[in-house]
Amino acid sequence: MTTQDTIDIKPNTQERILLTAEHVFAQKGYAGTRVNDIAEQAEVNVALISYYFESKEKLYHGVLDRLFHIWEQHVRDMSWNDDDPEKVLKEYIRKHYEFKWNNINMFRIFHWESLSEVGIYQQYIQQYWEKDVQEKLGFLKQWKRQGLLNKDLNEHVILALIWGMMDRLLFSKEEGLRLFLGMEGARGDLKELQRISSSEIVELAFHGIMPRKPDNLQSDQRQRVVTRINVVRLDGSAVGHCDTDEIMANLELADGVEVVHVEVDEGLTAAMLDGQGLLLIAHSQYGEMSMTSMNRMNRLESIAANGQLNGLAAAVWVIHGDRQAQSLQGILEQQLGRMGCYTLQRLIEQEPGVFARRFVQYTKRLQPCD
Repeated sequence: MTTQDTIDIKPNTQERILLTAEHVFAQKGYAGTRVNDIAEQAEVNVALISYYFESKEKLYHGVLDRLFHIWEQHVRDMSWNDDDPEKVLKEYIRKHYEFKWNNINMFRIFHWESLSEVGIYQQYIQQYWEKDVQEKLGFLKQWKRQGLLNKDLNEHVILALIWGMMDRLLFSKEEGLRLFLGMEGARGDLKELQRISSSEIVELAFHGIMPRKPDNLQSDQRQRVVTRINVVRLDGSAVGHCDTDEIMANLELADGVEVVHVEVDEGLTAAMLDGQGLLLIAHSQYGEMSMTSMNRMNRLESIAANGQLNGLAAAVWVIHGDRQAQSLQGILEQQLGRMGCYTLQRLIEQEPGVFARRFVQYTKRLQPCD
């Protein structure tokens, strides 16, 4: 349950006081809040607040008790007890970031407390958060011992960075969030911006913490490592389109990148996809897929079933006519994710050339290095 869930249910007087107090404490902090402010916004008199809660401090405790009960349930629902840190951390970042947005007052109050010396909040941190932090640090240390994470990783720092990135984006207004994500002028509601920012946090958190693969190249050879990006046109209608031409031109101009046009007329094989990146280009007028495109996606799924696409940087560019065709973009991105690829999400109204350059940077960041 979130704060919004409770607001949507018509509260009784005591609940209304608690919900109003939560909002005011989040806006002004404990020290800056007067009981009169809460009474006015809750449309009750001060005497009634005193009747239910006796004092501002006890009212504050009531607000925190309720918020931390919601938080405790959230933590119980998100176990880290798994030997796949990649899956665990991706799911955790996505769900915990969403939880923060849905319960933003809790984290506003936390930040007010970090600036004050009242100490009331500290009781709750010791009771709830410190235990959770120690459990998460334990899992990170265990994964390091198992060789599932970079052995040089400082587990305290990575937790602080993940939470810090969330909070930095959490308290940005929509305009600031667009600026932060480089999406000024692009369409998309706040929910879409939250989804994209969550993906960006995942991308940054994983860069540098996954185990590095053995590399026998000498240092002078490493400087000349070429990033190979394979481009697969899912159907012939993408050939010669201005979007395709702009994407290919930007890929081929990128430094240290080898662009391979994968010809699939004779059938798609795993050997054809040997490289660091995979870009699919499709064409759709109304959201439909041609039989050729479906056959090639089915072939990709067959290759992925053997684990041969795991960890591959991937992206999709759907050339679309009608706006309904935009839905195919998300469907194909999700399909690549299920195949084990790390899929870069296309931003709303992003130009083909910008998308191509972004995919090059993304692919390079995912390459193992020493």
